[in-house]
Amino acid sequence: MTIFVDKFDVDGVEVESTLQDDLSMDKLNLSHEFEIHSERYSFYATAYELCLDRERRLKAGLARAYAVLDVQARAQLKANGIKIVEKKVENVVITSQQYVILQDDYFESQRMTGLLKAARDSMIHKKECMISLGANMRAELASDPSLLQEIYRRDKDGR
Repeated sequence: MTIFVDKFDVDGVEVESTLQDDLSMDKLNLSHEFEIHSERYSFYATAYELCLDRERRLKAGLARAYAVLDVQARAQLKANGIKIVEKKVENVVITSQQYVILQDDYFESQRMTGLLKAARDSMIHKKECMISLGANMRAELASDPSLLQEIYRRDKDGR
């Protein structure tokens, strides 16, 4: 079982998730990791903001639909000669198929926003780890010059 999702829905567009690969790190090649990190981070940050915007729009749409369905429910109850009680009106509105579909879309949008926020935050954490790892490596190299020679030989041999 994996905790990663296969796809992200970014404002109605399904995008293949590469989060697991994006969070992995080549500790021996931090320079490359820093080079590609900003692009990967910007994807998750942008996707999160797009999903957050979609969530806000869906929430507003849900409120508008509630208002319209409320008026329709009151008119229907009045036309049927049924006493208009707030709870009856609410029940008619929240059980209508249109409202249920919009609410499901809103809940899915909230879920996707949460997943992308977690992905974005994970990329922030990865950057912090890379910075810390780089500082540790510099400290080790400063304390043991023979490590520099080994790294030079490894890079020269292409390993």
